Amino acid sequence: MKNSDMLEAKDARAIVRLLGEVCDNPGDHTAKKRQLMDGICELIDADRWGWGLAAQMEPGKPSVHISLLHGGFTEKTYAAYTQAYSHPEMTAVHGLFAAEIAEKRCHLTRLRQQMDPEEGFKKTGAYAYWQAADIDGVIMSLRPLDSKTFSILGIYRRCSADLFTPRENRIAHILLSEVPSLHTQGWPDDHGIT
Repeated sequence: MKNSDMLEAKDARAIVRLLGEVCDNPGDHTAKKRQLMDGICELIDADRWGWGLAAQMEPGKPSVHISLLHGGFTEKTYAAYTQAYSHPEMTAVHGLFAAEIAEKRCHLTRLRQQMDPEEGFKKTGAYAYWQAADIDGVIMSLRPLDSKTFSILGIYRRCSADLFTPRENRIAHILLSEVPSLHTQGWPDDHGIT
């Protein structure tokens, strides 16, 4: 691990402070989720985020997104974003991450360059939508909820920004993995699966 990837005391303090503020938020789960995600974006200099419920996160199969809370998008970039992540060619791009989550069945947070080291997404029909959404840097975080569904989160940077670093991924993972109740709240009782 490079020194530049390690967390510093100021990172630990910022993480604890944000978790405390979210816990003290008198609002419902939606307000807490928004505060957490906006706070993470501020800590790691991200531009946008999405938090939803996904089903069928398996290698070789398209994921199904049942619900989505988001921040930082315009109407135009959000429309392109939904077309990008639901594009059928993204199934192959997410294959490594889907296989890892299927094997480990625990909360995982990965950088785009870990999920797609060969940058295969640039060769898909979805790439034009990612560009239209002005997204290049990605941190993806998945938490299994049951045998078929996942709490799925994406944190994004614009195309003009640098990619996220392992340190920034670690900050996001620590924060997102320490709020288990937020991952289970706000979804249909049957998780949208009939």
